[in-house]
Amino acid sequence: MAHQYMSYTRDESGRITRNHQVVLVDDLAAYAERETLQGWPESHVYWQVLADGSAVGVAPQNKSALAAAP
Repeated sequence: MAHQYMSYTRDESGRITRNHQVVLVDDLAAYAERETLQGWPESHVYWQVLADGSAVGVAPQNKSALAAAP
């Protein structure tokens, strides 16, 4: 069963961007790196690190995150 996650990206310098896009994910196996978030609606994000050092991530949804999404 798929769960709702908020989409995030992290560039090569480590700058994180919340993409305001809800995605459905069945399996987090590709997102091996977990990071605690501070100052964001979600408490943590799971990253899939790319070859260039950037990463795409998904963060579990919660009620405050749903309210913050446009």
